Amino acid sequence: MNSNITNALGGTVSRTIKTVGATETEKVIEHLYLTAFRAGRQRESRRLVAFVREHPVNPVAAYTDIFWSLLNSSEFVLNH
Repeated sequence: MNSNITNALGGTVSRTIKTVGATETEKVIEHLYLTAFRAGRQRESRRLVAFVREHPVNPVAAYTDIFWSLLNSSEFVLNH
C-alpha cells in the first residue's frame, strides 16, 4: 500500500487526464477504475463524480485520492 505504484499516483492521474480530457470527469473516473481492476458501478461513479466536482480548484488531487482508494481497496489487494 506504500509502494512505488501508490507513491506515483499523481503521474498516472495526470496522464489519464491528458489522455481522456480534463472536462470528462466520468470518463476519467472510469479509466481509473479500469486501470485498477474493473468498470465502476453506476452508483460508485455518481458518488465519485460528485466528489471531484466538490474540488474544482484541484481536481487532480481528488482524482489521486480516488485512485489511491481503488488501489488500496480489498478488491484490488485480494485480486492482484
